[in-house]
Amino acid sequence: MLSKMDKTKIAVDVITHFRRPNPGLLIWLHQHNMDVREVVGHYDVCHVRRQSMYNFVENDIPRGYQYLLQIDEDIVPDTDGILAEPGDLVYCGYVGRQGHRGHHGNNDFGCGCARYSAELAQKVDLMQAFHFSFDSTGTVLTSCECNNFQAHARTLGYAPKMVGIAGHLISVVAKPGRAIK
Repeated sequence: MLSKMDKTKIAVDVITHFRRPNPGLLIWLHQHNMDVREVVGHYDVCHVRRQSMYNFVENDIPRGYQYLLQIDEDIVPDTDGILAEPGDLVYCGYVGRQGHRGHHGNNDFGCGCARYSAELAQKVDLMQAFHFSFDSTGTVLTSCECNNFQAHARTLGYAPKMVGIAGHLISVVAKPGRAIK
C-alpha cells in the first residue's frame, strides 16, 4: 500500500469541460490533502487526457512524481484504493452519464477515475491511446477512449485493476407522479 507520504508523489488532474468540478469531488480531494490541477477540455476528452499524460511525463516525472491520477469533474471516488492500492493501472468503476453502462468490474477499465504509474505513462504512445473508434460511416461510436486505452496498455503488458467504485454525477429529469397513499 502507498503510505500517506507517497500521496505527495501523485499528480492529480481534474478533467473539466467548461464546468467546475462538483463539490463532492473537491471535498474528497481536500480530505486527502491532494494538490489539484484542472485540465480544461477545449476539444474532446481524448485530447485532454493526452494533454494531461503528456504534461505528467514531461514535467511531473522529472520532479519526482510517481503516479498520475485523472478524475473527471463529475466523479466522486467512494474509496481510498485509487490512492493507496499498488499497481501501474488502477481505476474505480462507475455508471455512465446516462445512468447505465459505464465501466465496472475487472477488465472494464474506465478513464473517468484512473491512476497511471510513471513507468506506464512513459511507454504510452499518445497517438494510440485515448481515442474513440467509429464505424465505417463515422457516425456510430464503436469503442470509447477507455476501451482503446485498455487495449493499448495491454499491448504494453499492463492489465488494469478495479480498486473500488466512484459516484458519477448524472443529469436526471424528475416528473411528479401520483400521490402514494
